[in-house]
Amino acid sequence: MINDAKRVGYKQLLAMDFYNDTDRQDETMRERLTVNPFISPVNQLHATITCKYD
Repeated sequence: MINDAKRVGYKQLLAMDFYNDTDRQDETMRERLTVNPFISPVNQLHATITCKYD
């Protein structure tokens, strides 16, 4: 799907997770910020810093 999106002209692709180490090297791949409205601001900050929800 990523290759199809690039082929039709998308320049920025937002990923929830990177599956391969090389994904971070790809300039079209961007990390998506997810905000969870059901957790406290402190827990959201922790999730943002650690890049995962525990």
